[in-house]
Amino acid sequence: MMQEKKDKKINKLISLFTNGEIEKCKRETKRVLEVYPNEPFLFNLLGVTHAETGLFDEAIAYYKKALKLNSEYFEVYNNMGVAYNHWKKPELAVESLRLAIETNPNYAEAFNNLGNSQKELLDYEDAIKSYEKAIKIEPSYIDALCNLGIVLGVLEKYLEAEGAFKKALDLEPSRKQTLYLYGSVLTKSKKLEEAKREFNSILIIDPDFAEAHNGLGLANIELKNFYEASENFRKAIDIKN
Repeated sequence: MMQEKKDKKINKLISLFTNGEIEKCKRETKRVLEVYPNEPFLFNLLGVTHAETGLFDEAIAYYKKALKLNSEYFEVYNNMGVAYNHWKKPELAVESLRLAIETNPNYAEAFNNLGNSQKELLDYEDAIKSYEKAIKIEPSYIDALCNLGIVLGVLEKYLEAEGAFKKALDLEPSRKQTLYLYGSVLTKSKKLEEAKREFNSILIIDPDFAEAHNGLGLANIELKNFYEASENFRKAIDIKN
């Protein structure tokens, strides 16, 4: 009966968070914590809500309290790593994410986040390895596939980058951000008509996707279609304004 009551309170807190009621979630979590002061999930949730509002110092403190109660709580190591990365402390993020993986070696999300932190450190080869491990664990992990494609593009491995984006699009063909990333790498590899096709496919889905208009402009510049490019850029600016 006591566990059922506790679970009900926790589920209400999760609902507040998922509905975007972050400040209310903070307040209610602190109230519930007075009743259950040794519940690590509550400290984790306070860490997440504080990180969500940019209060990274407070978030890290709450995550550490959660880990003091449960040192095997691998989601907390992951969340702490994400907070450190957003706080522009990627070295500390890498440390936390490695602990998450050490605690749970099949934690695809932690490998993806580790790759993000390694990318921030310009450690691109290790980032690639981390993304590939995430994808090996979870082959349908679209974010990891896209992140892999981005880093491969930075290294000018355009054909491999295209392959990563194609796999992501096989999983979700109408995902606008993936189509945009794919179009962008096609532009860099001078496959300009193919790039335009991808950007135009986004605009069929969402005519107000400014980045697609901008991408078309860049492709048209390469093709020396200067008038069309200026129209593309104008539309992108109009949408953003």
